[in-house]
Amino acid sequence: MQGSLVLSLLFTIVFLATSLGRAQGSDRPEYKFNALGSPDFSDEKTKTKLKVSNSKDLSKVDPVRMLKNSQPYTGYVNYPRYQIGATFAPTRSGFKQEYYDLPMNFSVTSYESLMVNARYLVNPNFYADLEYSHSSFGVLGQTAGTYQVNQSTANVETILGRFIYCSIGSHAMNKLCYGGIAGWDAYPSLEFLSSASLGISAISDMVLGVSIGYEHVVAPFTSFTSTFEYLYGLCQGQSTALGVDSDSKIRAEVGLNFQNANNLNFYSLGIGYSYREARVHGAIGGYVDNWSTHTSAFAFLMKHTWTWGK
Repeated sequence: MQGSLVLSLLFTIVFLATSLGRAQGSDRPEYKFNALGSPDFSDEKTKTKLKVSNSKDLSKVDPVRMLKNSQPYTGYVNYPRYQIGATFAPTRSGFKQEYYDLPMNFSVTSYESLMVNARYLVNPNFYADLEYSHSSFGVLGQTAGTYQVNQSTANVETILGRFIYCSIGSHAMNKLCYGGIAGWDAYPSLEFLSSASLGISAISDMVLGVSIGYEHVVAPFTSFTSTFEYLYGLCQGQSTALGVDSDSKIRAEVGLNFQNANNLNFYSLGIGYSYREARVHGAIGGYVDNWSTHTSAFAFLMKHTWTWGK
């Protein structure tokens, strides 16, 4: 069931991205070249009409301008583009839960996350992205009040789709990007194994969210990037018997992109921070669960991205 929903989400993202890209080119702008002796022509790659001015005094006008509102002519090459990225993220996490009013604080837990994302760039202004991440979250055995927490591990898997619009600055890599997020997020939570013992499990929830990012060139083939995202849980699509009452998460990343001088591939180094609050409830057998969860995590991000363009 979840696999078919993932495919539906991917199809919807690609369809919307392609439709908006085509919509941009449907009203083909016209530009006038202030030069003599060249014929009019249409550029199918950039979806523009180019015309030649017959002005005799070319020194008083811009070499290229749009006929309607005098905007400069801009053409994009090697679009659409396709990207595949792989990220390895060693992570340290603080994990706090409360059973009714009984707090259960865990020492810092270390684990590794693996992320893979596929991105379809319609042009420099629009892209759609699908991200899958996997991590194994574990806790050591310990006593919490009258309960025994068993040493246990849970696989935490997340699938998120993004649809992003970017405002381009003076350089193609200077841009402010913002858009929406939809998908499935997951997080660890304790649950009863018996009347006196607890173990870790993973809770999934359908989420909607917003994303805003900024990128700026700081040196040749090097750019600074930053991203902030907020996810709001819909309390739907749980993968266990526990139900979600509330769920929200913030995530922030900063880093540097280093582009290969010979192609469009690049690698990235950065750090990330996330914080989540959630409340879950339910019953497994005769044991009633009622938990509030607070999880914070710091990660070191190492990523490589492969790019293909037309």
